[in-house]
Amino acid sequence: MPESTDPTVPIERRPAPAFRLYLLGELVFLYALVPTLFAWWRATGSDFQSWLIDIGAPESLAHAVRPQRIMFPLLFFFVILCLVVLLLDKSFDKRRLWRPGAIPSTLKRAIPIWLAGATALTAVTYAVRPDQLFGFPRNAPGVWLLIMLLYPILSVYPQGIPFRVFLFHRYRSILTTPLARIIVGALAFGWMHIVFLNPFAPALTLLGGLLFCYTYEKTRSALAASVDHALYGCWVFTVGLGWFFYGGSYGGVVG
Repeated sequence: MPESTDPTVPIERRPAPAFRLYLLGELVFLYALVPTLFAWWRATGSDFQSWLIDIGAPESLAHAVRPQRIMFPLLFFFVILCLVVLLLDKSFDKRRLWRPGAIPSTLKRAIPIWLAGATALTAVTYAVRPDQLFGFPRNAPGVWLLIMLLYPILSVYPQGIPFRVFLFHRYRSILTTPLARIIVGALAFGWMHIVFLNPFAPALTLLGGLLFCYTYEKTRSALAASVDHALYGCWVFTVGLGWFFYGGSYGGVVG
């Protein structure tokens, strides 16, 4: 029987109801409340800076704590924290962080779906930002190539740690079915993208999250799920939708 169809946690080993309630609260706090508060902070950032200055904080400190400056360091801190918790957990199968043997079967299944998804993303770009269609590789081919090489390593795989590996393992006693894990994982991944303050980022990543969480549930391989994720992420930057995920932080060349 495939691993993904087995009960994640035997009934006799499931934690007490009180601890499951705590896990539910932790899940909501980390994956719903924190992104919501951060998006609010980013949307009202200028007011927050003014408040800091009004209460006597140095202007240098007020500018240093801008959400745009700490967003990605905070995300990587979260990644490291989740990874440490997983590595210290004796019940966690460390092989799930790698398992490269799952990649060939993942690609065989994922590439036909990706072709349809890439076509849809291209159509969306043409509809909402036609002036930016393939603008990144056309305007900054060197930077685009660098992103294509580094993005899967420095962004895609790290994101898979908290939003797939950690979430599926940590909350397995309250997300007791594959469907529950896939849906909640996708919702968490999509909702995290509200920090970019546009509707396209969470909508697109919610759809992508369903695919990536399905891949992880099926393969139990963070690497295989990251390959699936990288296919779509790289195309998003290539086709001209990267602006919605980085807010124009590359001076307009991304999207």
